[in-house]
Amino acid sequence: IQICVTLSNKGTTPTNTATQKVNDTSMSEVYWSFDGITTDLYNVYNGILRNNSSYTLILSNQPSIGQGRGLSLLSLLNQYFLVSTPFLNLNSISFTIELWIYPIINNTEDYGIFSQCRCSTCTNQCFYLIIRSFHLFVSFKNNDLISNIILISNTWYHIAFIYNYNTEEQILYINGIQDNIKLNANSYQITNGIIEIGASKIGLIKNSFNGYIDNSHCSFDLQYPNNDDGPNGLNGTLFNTELVDGHVNQAINFSGQSSYFQAYGFYQIGYGVIQSKPFSVSLWINPSVYNP
Repeated sequence: IQICVTLSNKGTTPTNTATQKVNDTSMSEVYWSFDGITTDLYNVYNGILRNNSSYTLILSNQPSIGQGRGLSLLSLLNQYFLVSTPFLNLNSISFTIELWIYPIINNTEDYGIFSQCRCSTCTNQCFYLIIRSFHLFVSFKNNDLISNIILISNTWYHIAFIYNYNTEEQILYINGIQDNIKLNANSYQITNGIIEIGASKIGLIKNSFNGYIDNSHCSFDLQYPNNDDGPNGLNGTLFNTELVDGHVNQAINFSGQSSYFQAYGFYQIGYGVIQSKPFSVSLWINPSVYNP
């Protein structure tokens, strides 16, 4: 598990993306936080909850959600999140789809995670990311990639799918680690289609997710299409500190005995310790006083 703590202001809309036109692939990202809202970060690709879908509760003892809330979906009720307009153009480009998922599964059925489909029976015209027989399964229709890792029920995973148009590669990441790759993969070819998060339609059958989905993120990293940023999206709180020039952009100056930075919601650290999974924490430090 790779963990990185960063400082950001999620409430501020960057000026370089706020005025981008719909379907312009220079738009850097589309992000749904699912923090009790159905809008995306830039209020463009807004959606609706279907079949009485709901959100996770806000509880002080619920570290698994981390910041805010997440989608809570029941496959038995065919619940999902729908974005019908505008059309998100993923046609013949490099793109990344990433989400946090918490599957509650006990059989080998298909569970939809993310999909966009124009023709569910046409090669390279239907994109879906699902769980199939406890594995991640991604397809452009007859152009497939399956994960090596077997997913465990009642466990949080950060998953990412990358398509590199320049090298014709499909890549799956799980918890920031490359799991599988497919070479010579033809591009996704679509000119219209809705987005469903928590559902996918394969042929005539719609398969819904069972569990939680959070922080769904689509990005168009044209310069570095293989990057998997894996954002935790966790804001922090500063106490008795100041921001100064740092080794990379800004740094925090801890100037007093009671100075500290605090962030909440790193569920995977506790899970990693209990399950004997590796994880890392890294940061740059410049101590002003050293007392051996």
